[in-house]
Amino acid sequence: MKPSSLLLLGGLVWFGLGFGPALAEPVKGSAEVQELLELNGGERQYQQLLGMMTQSLETSFSAGLAKALKDRPIAPGQRQQARQILDRNFARFIREFQQQMQQLMPWERLVSEVYTPVYLRHFSPAELAELLAFYRSPAGRKFVSRNPQLVQDASEAIKKLYAKQMQGRAEQLTEQTLKQIASELDGLK
Repeated sequence: MKPSSLLLLGGLVWFGLGFGPALAEPVKGSAEVQELLELNGGERQYQQLLGMMTQSLETSFSAGLAKALKDRPIAPGQRQQARQILDRNFARFIREFQQQMQQLMPWERLVSEVYTPVYLRHFSPAELAELLAFYRSPAGRKFVSRNPQLVQDASEAIKKLYAKQMQGRAEQLTEQTLKQIASELDGLK
């Protein structure tokens, strides 16, 4: 058999046995999980998560700023201009960080990569249907009791999937912003 025929045969076996890339078929139960998240305000919680991450960044940004400005005394007459520079650049930093986080882990991606697998691990399709229809049913009570674990599992999955990338992007963006601030402050002299 020719080497090219062996490659073709190997590829067919690979894909035929299900080891190749999956076709874009929706996961059974994913529509139910998506609807459940919509009903429960999941996207609002996602926006709150981004807000908490932003607040956390303020602390690290302030520490980095203090370090960068340690050897840069600012004359009393230039403090207002310096404050405007800091405020403008910090606002840009926050906007860029939020844009990058929404690009890295947009809501739709979290639903498919994090929440759907977590919910499908905890609930059967029949239970999902009951949750959608009857929040006060036995399945609804199960949802309420499992909700803290769902949130914990999703948080752990987000950390596992995105923490290093988020930290790297935040550090890079912090460095760029601090350089810009330093450059603009140098222009005050």
